[in-house]
Amino acid sequence: MGFAADIRRFQATLRKRRRQVMDEVARLVYESIVEGSGVTGSPGQPEKKGTLKRSWKIEPLADGRISIHTDVWYAAAVESGPTSKKRHSVSLTRANFDRLVQQAIRNLDR
Repeated sequence: MGFAADIRRFQATLRKRRRQVMDEVARLVYESIVEGSGVTGSPGQPEKKGTLKRSWKIEPLADGRISIHTDVWYAAAVESGPTSKKRHSVSLTRANFDRLVQQAIRNLDR
């Protein structure tokens, strides 16, 4: 057990921590878009029928990234519709992504 072994253990710890942070950030992004978030100011998805809200998916991709998406055709219109009905859940989540990363790290450090 020398320095090289210590470095390998440290690298393994970093890889594990990176995955934990990524998973927690993805969870917070999904929650912000779908349910709303005090961290981002996102109002979440409308509740009228719940179709759009239920349509959002969070899926791991083969290359290690995570996809958060919906296939509902009118989702973009809800996001950026008429001024009186704009939701901006995705826009606010993207604009405050750094705050979600900070929150994810705080959550994991508890």
